[in-house]
Amino acid sequence: MGRLYPVLYRLERAGFVTVRWETPQRGVPRKYYRLTEPGHTELKRMTREWTVFAEAMARLIRQRAEER
Repeated sequence: MGRLYPVLYRLERAGFVTVRWETPQRGVPRKYYRLTEPGHTELKRMTREWTVFAEAMARLIRQRAEER
């Protein structure tokens, strides 16, 4: 949990998420995050990047297994 909030703050500063507070009738105020349009775009970009990386790693692992 100690790493989550710094990441959320960075995402907010970068404009990738918006924040809203809700205060229920009972209980403590809650903070809700929502991806912005640039946030969705960045998520798609990062997903493609991760997919390329994961596929390359899978090929390397298969290749290594075949060498044995």
